[in-house]
Amino acid sequence: MFRAHTDRLASEAARSAHPDLIILDEALPGADLYALCRALRDDHEVGPSAPLLVVTTRQPTAQDHRAALRAGVWEFLVEPLPDEELIARLQSYFVARVETKRDSQPLVDVVTGLASLRGLTLRARELTLQAFNHYAPLCCVAFAPEPGSTPEAAVLIAEALRAGGRRSDAIGALEHPRGEFLVVAPGTDGTGAVKLAERVAGLVQATATATGRVTPTLRAGYDSVANVRYAPLEPRDLFGHATTALHQGGMSWIRRYGES
Repeated sequence: MFRAHTDRLASEAARSAHPDLIILDEALPGADLYALCRALRDDHEVGPSAPLLVVTTRQPTAQDHRAALRAGVWEFLVEPLPDEELIARLQSYFVARVETKRDSQPLVDVVTGLASLRGLTLRARELTLQAFNHYAPLCCVAFAPEPGSTPEAAVLIAEALRAGGRRSDAIGALEHPRGEFLVVAPGTDGTGAVKLAERVAGLVQATATATGRVTPTLRAGYDSVANVRYAPLEPRDLFGHATTALHQGGMSWIRRYGES
């Protein structure tokens, strides 16, 4: 266990200790708490999967939850909190972290450099928990080039996602030979899912233009939950819904699951 009393020391401790759990006090002297959280998330020595909790003495507002989710905070710990409840929460995070580290399956797809299905599932579970704790929406968008596209189309999409994907999202290769990819985005509802799909299409076009290649025609399917707290789900169900919508086809290039 390491303790730090300034934001600089907290950042240095996190980088050197490779912690299984990080707890930040909202009253940390002189700290821009969410800026510190974003910096920790962007640091490769810490990464997105280390649980990051914030201690506060007030009840977080809806705005607090949105800001915390964007900064990569997993949960607020509102004091006073009974010792038994605090220990139980911390233990659950610690056990899950240890089990993830013991997982022997590859978490990265060696062909695309994106998350493998196993890695995507683990990361999506983390994002689902964050969305649950912050009363937030969650969406999954599946992408693929039009049927009959060359293998180069899948390579191009993977490059665009690897270079331009948001750190707050889970991005993985579902089935590389067919060029199918998934993006799981916390804090993103159905309208946001459409905007995310349009953003990825723009990334693919920009990557193609910059490298002198033909821009592939994209298809996309998605599903979303407006508030994970009131509609709990398993990541694989969300994956399945998004890919089902992807395979449905139709007049529009992007389709929502269950859309007729």
